[in-house]
Amino acid sequence: MDHRSHPPPQGNATDRPGGPRRLVRCCLAALALLVVASPLTGETDLELTLDELRTLTDVLGHVQRDYVDETDDRQLLEDAIRGMLTSLDPHTAYLNREEYAELEADTSGRYGGIGIEVEWRDEQLSVVNVTVGGPAERAGVRANEVIRAVGVVHITGNTYSEAIRMVRGEPGSAVTITVSAADGTEPRTLTLTREVISVASVEGRLLEDQYAYLKIISFQTDTAVAAETELERIASEVGGTLSGLVLDLRGNPGGVLNAAVDIADLFLERGLIVTTRGRRDESRVSYSAAPSDQLRGAPIVVLVDDGTASASEILAGALQDHRRAYVLGETTFGKGSVQTVLPLRNGGAIKLTTSRYFTPSGRSIQAEGIHPDIDLSQRIAEADPPEPAPGLAAETGLADQWEDDLADRDYPLYRALAVLKGVQLLGRRQE
Repeated sequence: MDHRSHPPPQGNATDRPGGPRRLVRCCLAALALLVVASPLTGETDLELTLDELRTLTDVLGHVQRDYVDETDDRQLLEDAIRGMLTSLDPHTAYLNREEYAELEADTSGRYGGIGIEVEWRDEQLSVVNVTVGGPAERAGVRANEVIRAVGVVHITGNTYSEAIRMVRGEPGSAVTITVSAADGTEPRTLTLTREVISVASVEGRLLEDQYAYLKIISFQTDTAVAAETELERIASEVGGTLSGLVLDLRGNPGGVLNAAVDIADLFLERGLIVTTRGRRDESRVSYSAAPSDQLRGAPIVVLVDDGTASASEILAGALQDHRRAYVLGETTFGKGSVQTVLPLRNGGAIKLTTSRYFTPSGRSIQAEGIHPDIDLSQRIAEADPPEPAPGLAAETGLADQWEDDLADRDYPLYRALAVLKGVQLLGRRQE
């Protein structure tokens, strides 16, 4: 590698159309407006800011004039904005016009892709969920696997956002991905055909007797309405009354805040659901429940894991703080910051962290997560279920079910059902 310094090339490079002088003038004009509009106080602050802005324009000029390859003015400015925002935290980002449209598609639940949800975790692009019946599931992609490359783009901290965009595309077009286990073993390359992915955010069914199961995959604009409708449908199967509910939030990466608040409101009669706290007045907001418990006090068990994040942590924390539900599983992800999407005049937007979430009792979710009432962290990693507690299993009817395949297929769900039956039994004893 040649580290020798060379004088800048001579000639009229700085005078050509679109050259550094034009770029610098544009930057100075835009940044001068920023300085004027900023709430700076004191002459020293203003001088410091102008000096830093001149440094930025100097760098931009050097890059365009001296960099080994031709550069694009607009791309340089966009990259400067991206760098500024991504340095703040992992969730603050610049969205160009296409990325903004994709974000809106995510919240609507309909897009062209291969049917996976991914998350940047432990310096890897991890598969969080796989859409049932989608191209990825049919090809054998599984949750907790890692995407190593999309096409020829290898996934790094600098390229994962680009890779996520590349997975999306026109239905009927092909995309190649390389996936492997988290430890890097068994890599395989798959060529998938994109489809229109309509993601149902709620799945529900009757477990047995009068116990309902409701899985919320993500929080979209219509998720609360879908959850209420699904509960009503399940209740109608047993004459209108449910004895309990398992609310499954495992692997739920979050989504629309209002959807999580509205679902919490389905089960709470009163009190705070969540508060947000930020620097500006409009970022300090409280959400409270209105009187209407759709389950009429029937017990709830919330299933969580380390993929339960953001809006799903708000829901779990609210029900836990009000003692309306038992939280069972693993400590959640701990994504407790609020991103506000602010549209820009160029058709893009910035996704900016503006506040943080706090549960009704004042707990911060950020980097802490929700700790379960019943911790299954070690239990989930083991192969065989334990023996039932003497007496309780026999009285709840679970003694006949220990060999049932539910314990093998989904042990946390098995435990959640046992808790609901135990709560119902204790309620009968107290009557």
